[in-house]
Amino acid sequence: MTTGKEQHIQELASQGKTIVQICRALGLHWSDVRSYLRSVDKRSWRGAKVVITNRLKKLALEADPKKRQHLADEADRWVDYLYSDAKRLGDEVDQVRKALQRGLQVID
Repeated sequence: MTTGKEQHIQELASQGKTIVQICRALGLHWSDVRSYLRSVDKRSWRGAKVVITNRLKKLALEADPKKRQHLADEADRWVDYLYSDAKRLGDEVDQVRKALQRGLQVID
């Protein structure tokens, strides 16, 4: 896989695209995209949600305080991952919206 495709995979995942959507957009196989994202410690948003859900379920059943803390820390890290991607994407949408409004004002 080329570096350009790898960057594009990360970019699409950060935009909330599913692995299937990334595969269709880039003409890649699902397992290749999934493996690559895991190798760089990234997930699709759906994948991050699954990780968070699984950690919270395990947390409810775990008795060992150290293991509970580890599970909580991992869930927290993935929540931060989703938040930062969503915030960045929201900021980009705001920039586009403002640019469009400026462009419409110029036309009027």
